[in-house]
Amino acid sequence: MGDSQPQGKKKGSYETWNARETKMLIKLLTEGIKQGWRDASGCISKLTVEKKILPVLNSALHCDKSYNNYQSKCRNLRNRYNCMQDLVKFSSGFGWDPITKKFTAPEHVWEDYEK
Repeated sequence: MGDSQPQGKKKGSYETWNARETKMLIKLLTEGIKQGWRDASGCISKLTVEKKILPVLNSALHCDKSYNNYQSKCRNLRNRYNCMQDLVKFSSGFGWDPITKKFTAPEHVWEDYEK
């Protein structure tokens, strides 16, 4: 009665992703795309993720990621990618240095951006 959590959700059940897990997920997704695991719409199916990607990730890094964790991380990665893409595309003066993997811009562009 006093429980405000919806049924099926456990308090504290969120799994955070560390840098190693994120890097390996991206590697596994890239390999899966190269092997043709995407369907006609360009997506990797839930079954493929649950049978071919998550078991490898969980086994190699001793974690317990579920499909819901995977979906959440993919949304996060997509949002971050879109933000960076917008920064380069629409903010004149910004560029990307592929060697240092950092944004580049003259000092006056950074000053304007910080305002």
